[in-house]
Amino acid sequence: MSPNTEKTEEARSHLMAYAMGWLAEWSGAGAAALPPGLPAGSEEWLADYRALLGAGSRPAAGAPLLSIFSRVRQDKGPDPAPAYWPARPLSLEAVAHPTGEDAARAQADPELWRKFLAEWNEISGWEPEVRFEALTHLLHKYAWAVPCSYGEPGVSLYDEFRALSALVHASDCEPKPAPSFLLVGGDIPGIQDFVYTITSKGAAKGLRGRSFFIQLLGDAVVRRLLAELKLPETNVIYAAGGNFMLLAQAGAKGTVSTLRNELDRGMLREFEGDMAFCLAHESLDAKEVGSGAFAERASRALMDALGRQKRRRFGELARKEWEQVFGPQGLGARDFCSVCQHEQRAGEKGERLEGGGWKCDQCAGFEQLAQTIAQERLLLCIGQDPPAEGAKRWQKLLAELSGRSYDFGPGPGPHPVSGTRGYAVNDVNFLKRQARGFRLIANTTPRAQDGTVRTFEELADGAQGLKRVGVLRMDVDDLGRVLTRWLPERTMAGTAAMSQALDRFFTGWLDAICRDVMSDPEMAGVQGGRHDLLYVIYAGGDDLFVVGAWDLMPLLAERIQRQFALYTGRNPHLHISAGITLEDRKFPLYQAADRAGEALDHGAKELVRRVKEAGAGEGAKQAAEEGREVRKNAISFLGLAAGWESYPFVRGLAEDLIRLTKEQNVPRSLLTLIRAIQARFGEDVQRARERGLPEDKVYFGPWMWKKVYQLSRTASVYEKREETKHIARAIESLETDVLTGEQMPYVGLATRWAEYLTRGGDNQ
Repeated sequence: MSPNTEKTEEARSHLMAYAMGWLAEWSGAGAAALPPGLPAGSEEWLADYRALLGAGSRPAAGAPLLSIFSRVRQDKGPDPAPAYWPARPLSLEAVAHPTGEDAARAQADPELWRKFLAEWNEISGWEPEVRFEALTHLLHKYAWAVPCSYGEPGVSLYDEFRALSALVHASDCEPKPAPSFLLVGGDIPGIQDFVYTITSKGAAKGLRGRSFFIQLLGDAVVRRLLAELKLPETNVIYAAGGNFMLLAQAGAKGTVSTLRNELDRGMLREFEGDMAFCLAHESLDAKEVGSGAFAERASRALMDALGRQKRRRFGELARKEWEQVFGPQGLGARDFCSVCQHEQRAGEKGERLEGGGWKCDQCAGFEQLAQTIAQERLLLCIGQDPPAEGAKRWQKLLAELSGRSYDFGPGPGPHPVSGTRGYAVNDVNFLKRQARGFRLIANTTPRAQDGTVRTFEELADGAQGLKRVGVLRMDVDDLGRVLTRWLPERTMAGTAAMSQALDRFFTGWLDAICRDVMSDPEMAGVQGGRHDLLYVIYAGGDDLFVVGAWDLMPLLAERIQRQFALYTGRNPHLHISAGITLEDRKFPLYQAADRAGEALDHGAKELVRRVKEAGAGEGAKQAAEEGREVRKNAISFLGLAAGWESYPFVRGLAEDLIRLTKEQNVPRSLLTLIRAIQARFGEDVQRARERGLPEDKVYFGPWMWKKVYQLSRTASVYEKREETKHIARAIESLETDVLTGEQMPYVGLATRWAEYLTRGGDNQ
């Protein structure tokens, strides 16, 4: 064993001993409960490293972990109520919710330490490197909701272990920390154009594969960087969607520059300039690690450097190889791919399509990848050997760009001590799968009876009422401000904690939300028990992109919004917006992605309104009546943006109209009538505003008399017979209680929603 290997193993033994020692102490088991074979004096060995993380009070045994989201607050606005995590093993069955401090303490799993120790005993005899990685994943499973030992609010023991490990390894496992480090950041500009700028021909089969390939590419590049720098995965501060940050040794600049040049050549060769992989670095003083300077100075400087790289992609390569970057691309071939429109390359076979046309090797490979990851009980295997003969195109491409081979398959993987790394996908019980860890991947995929991925046409056919595909895009509002201004004193560990918390929601629990919505949409008039109608194209970081049967999309968006609010402890400064469009079954995908993005960015996120709230005392009465200004935190659906506070009214009215027209057999002309009233309301409001009427007078006008007259006539038809008087009452209630001035702006949305859900025939 070399001296460097001995030094690394000693450092890792101290890291493991310290983490397990604190977990035992917090659990009330005490130091005597520690398993044999761990070194003594770990707290002293790591003392200088622990000091870099920051100073705080050591939590008492059993104290719950404050949610990192509870630390998010604005200078103006209410402070969030503190929310705490019950200390339980991580489960992906349903979204976890923080609660009050006493409830979190009471709901903690009293067997947490015993369960952890049982799994540690399974890996304690493994090779040191494999055991260290497996322990990292066990701490994710068991210590994600256990507070760190040094008292930083919102930072778990799992986050602390990763931060300590990153510092130790970036100091070459010396007993004392290095005086400085290197932050390395990566990003992939051009992702949206690469993923979405394809034709609708076969798009459903390959779209998920194209998106997931980007995630694998980011993962592969990170793994190559870690391998060349001899760093473990704990040195990754965050990684999502091709964007990452990791902590490296101060002298790693040369390695980063060399890899950047290699990636430039590979990405230019494979994607002809459509997509690049940018790398940048920034020095980090050891004293900045545990202070707000990490975010305010170092992290911001890294993002600025990365931004410059993105604006001048392939810049370094162009200095030496101008013709390769700016010379003409392509060979003037006759065949162009029917999916991505790239011309056939020399020696490329591709696939001939039924009915004419040709598909390139790259697109065929992405279809294979989408089909591969649609399996149940998936295992991700990563190796350093070249792909085997007969490997798929996406595997060869990853290996060419990163030197890493990737494969997926069901069932148990290679033995954990072999050279191939196996990770159970979405299964935290990874040891039962003979894996060394687990990976969270939002992977809801609609499968036909033969196991193939459903086409967009099949998703449209599965919709209720109107036969259309729904496209949903969502992301967290103002996340940049949250990270730069609203999360005070953001340290390196705090940054990792926030990233992990967000990623757990979007990659870990989105599948559970999708299953619940398909099983039980929770809306009258929408059928439940329908499966394989939602397709997660991408989810991670703080955003998502889903396609599927249109009628499930607003219900999925609302369920995600509701769960996100609970997940963040109902922090008023953290919310999520959604944009939904309806598309024909043969829609151009790039246009659909743009339209959903427009609905999100220029519909939901540009919505400004005043929301009335209950005040406290006479001093707050006027403010409560006027309401507070609210931005974003909205949904754009069927061309209209509405705040989430108005969504229950919209859905409730749609349900009432569906009951009347579908269950009570009221003619669908009622929907047309209400839409006409709403249209007249809009005209009257516009005229009133042009006349300069005060706001409280704007919503009065002739539309009110039209509403009373026409709905009263409709109700009178059902008033004549005793058995239909309840229908008359329901219609009268619409006139008196529902179609009011404050609610009329959203009546058209609810009416159109009900109309689309109750359509029959070919629905064209």
